[in-house]
Amino acid sequence: MRTTLLLLLVSGFVALAADSPRIEITQANVATFYRAFTKLFKQPRYVPPALSLLCGVPSPEVVAKSRERNGPHSEARIHVYASDTAFRAIDQEKFPFAAGSVVVKEKLGGRDSVVGIGGMIKREPGFDSENGDWEYFYSDLKEGFKIGKLQNCSRCHAKAKATDFVFSKAEPQNTPQGSTR
Repeated sequence: MRTTLLLLLVSGFVALAADSPRIEITQANVATFYRAFTKLFKQPRYVPPALSLLCGVPSPEVVAKSRERNGPHSEARIHVYASDTAFRAIDQEKFPFAAGSVVVKEKLGGRDSVVGIGGMIKREPGFDSENGDWEYFYSDLKEGFKIGKLQNCSRCHAKAKATDFVFSKAEPQNTPQGSTR
């Protein structure tokens, strides 16, 4: 009886692990794989154009210089999405993120069209320990598709080491797809 119970428990853990396959992002699926994730903000967030390229959180001085230089068009707009495991970590402010967590940023152009997609995937310990084991990706028409240990991304996200290299927070009323609080 104990052996049967142990086998059932082990089988259950194997089934749970199989329910969370390793996310592979490719040029073919980068624009769609995250559509069921939770959008962290109801409205787009504004980011100065130079920093939207870097995915960073600007200092007030940088924002002021951008507004002075570019006037009312000084900011780009983004949407941020999080997988269920990433959303829970962000919402509860419990770090580090679990392996398999994904955060995605859509850069918006005119008429809210998506002009770029960037993001980060938490990989298993040892993937890139110095940078929190995050793998980064980015895709747009100009730059094409890139994925891996992207220096530009990891350099900027190092500023958010205290929150496991993630800048985003969720609006309190948002909940993961299909769940309630």
